[in-house]
Amino acid sequence: VVSIAPERARAEADRMDAERASGRQSGRLHGIPVTLKDSFETEGLRTTAGSESLAEYEPSKDAPTVARLRQQGAIIMGKTNMPTFNLDLQAQNPVFGATKNPHDPSRTSGGSAGGAAAAVAAALTSIDYCSEIAGSIRIPAHYCGVFGHKSSYGISKLTGHLPHGPGDGFWSWLDLAVGGPMTRSAEDLQVGLLAGAGADPAEATGWKLSLPAPRARRLQHFRLAAWLDDAFCPIDSEVRKAIESAVESIRSKGGTVDTSPKLPMQLEEMTLPYRKLLYGAFAAFWPEEEFEEMRKVSTPGGRYQGHPDKPRVYADTVGDHRDWVRADIARNHAKAAWSEFFATYDAVLMPVTPTPALPHHGPDEAWFGPPMKVDGETRPYLDQISWTGFVNYIGNPSTSVPLSMSKDGLPIGMQLMGPYLEDLTVIELARALEQAGVAQYVQPAPLRS
Repeated sequence: VVSIAPERARAEADRMDAERASGRQSGRLHGIPVTLKDSFETEGLRTTAGSESLAEYEPSKDAPTVARLRQQGAIIMGKTNMPTFNLDLQAQNPVFGATKNPHDPSRTSGGSAGGAAAAVAAALTSIDYCSEIAGSIRIPAHYCGVFGHKSSYGISKLTGHLPHGPGDGFWSWLDLAVGGPMTRSAEDLQVGLLAGAGADPAEATGWKLSLPAPRARRLQHFRLAAWLDDAFCPIDSEVRKAIESAVESIRSKGGTVDTSPKLPMQLEEMTLPYRKLLYGAFAAFWPEEEFEEMRKVSTPGGRYQGHPDKPRVYADTVGDHRDWVRADIARNHAKAAWSEFFATYDAVLMPVTPTPALPHHGPDEAWFGPPMKVDGETRPYLDQISWTGFVNYIGNPSTSVPLSMSKDGLPIGMQLMGPYLEDLTVIELARALEQAGVAQYVQPAPLRS
């Protein structure tokens, strides 16, 4: 937790107590202290997005998401750590340093909402409202052993989100990015989601949020599929065993899981166009000189002696409008294919990332971290977003739930992807798994100084 507002929070708590004593209540979060990822503009509270250029920035108004949380009675007590401008899978920046994993300080808490995951896991906050574009909620939740929900695209837009605030609306129109809560229980996920989601002010004259009821409430009534591995992004055997064990546990309790479903698409055919949309979106803000250097590196025959992931990422970044349109067309086909899939199934169980939490790496590597090992095989650092990123690509909801602990004492999670706009179905499934003992938050052991 990198910035706090204790006097304001206590004053708001006193006011909430007085309201409750008189029989009034603001909403779902009346009097509940919550934190926010440090990228949401928060009136009167330092909001840095991990950037030295914003180290003392205090916004003059709340982002719409923050305003909705306040309207529901939330007491905003602080902001949680993240990488500079969201661009890494660990929470480290030059303003506040690195957030460590509360289960093992030598490991990362994940990113970009790594401060949120560590704070929730360590019981420093009840709910943290976060953002993601490639897994920034689900990956830290998996690494730290808590519940995290990526909402359906459009129900929690990121107007007033840094970098770039309301002035240019980058995050509000970026159709991969969403908000969502991180908590220690599935029930709190639903409370946090419904409190923070809703129409932006510019859209509120035309629509209001009314999500469909869950398709089922008892574990035995959900129609589940399991996607356990994919050659494009292999899963470490320990992670796969944890998910297989969860599947067997579900079956032992009367649930149905199809472990050989006919998937509408494979991981590679969604990940490749997704990357073009993701990196292409950020291209608009690269300084011209850096952009031209990227173009040179990505050109066939271009020479580059640095990180092996960069040429591929640069090629997607400098792609032309034709590339973007083709990727967007592919996305619409993928949306239609998954919509048809969910006529048969209510949710699909999948890995979050190939491994448990990785070791910290240096800040100089930013979003191009060192290669990781999956069952001894060297894999690209950005494999971490392959299983989460395609869900942003199609806009569907997905909930990360904690399953068990690795032999090294690190949490292992699983994500539950559901039909578009049926967020309450996957959250209800998470609750059913929690009630059945399949999913469970494990409090970190006290750390010794």
